[in-house]
Amino acid sequence: WDEKFHHKMVDNRGFLVSRSHTISVPMMHRTGLYGFYEDTQNKLFVVSMPLAHKKSSMIFIMPYHVEPLERLEKLLTRQQLDTWVSKLEERAVAISLPKVSMEVSHDLQKHLAELGLTEAVDKSKADLSNISGKKDLYLANVFHASALEWDTEGNPFDTSIYGSEKIRNPKLFYADHPFIFL
Repeated sequence: WDEKFHHKMVDNRGFLVSRSHTISVPMMHRTGLYGFYEDTQNKLFVVSMPLAHKKSSMIFIMPYHVEPLERLEKLLTRQQLDTWVSKLEERAVAISLPKVSMEVSHDLQKHLAELGLTEAVDKSKADLSNISGKKDLYLANVFHASALEWDTEGNPFDTSIYGSEKIRNPKLFYADHPFIFL
């Protein structure tokens, strides 16, 4: 994060996976100046939080209420995202986010074959000798792995905004139910 969450502003709260299923998760809380837009027509909130040194941002899209994310996924086009981003206004937002740690990996072998990459994965046809000088080198497995972790870490707080008019009457963004992040 561009500005860290204070480690003492973390507590366990309920996260509504669905209307009938709640789990306890560590939630991080802070108030700051963020890009914020409320789309009343589509019944959702959009928040943009800058990441380290403000070179990129994470965008959160959250429906008003607990619902499956299919509706939001259908809304999520490049044009719609551009519209939401163009309507973001910097304002005080009291934000609560779950701490997240996830990893995922995918076997890309089948997908690469579908794209036409067949020789490099076939031991009898592959010629990757320019890599190692050996003739029997081929791609036996191709995997992609990703990891994402949100925690309290970030740059020090900008304390100059606290006590100012800018931070009064913050909008609430309480991510206690499914949302989309980009």
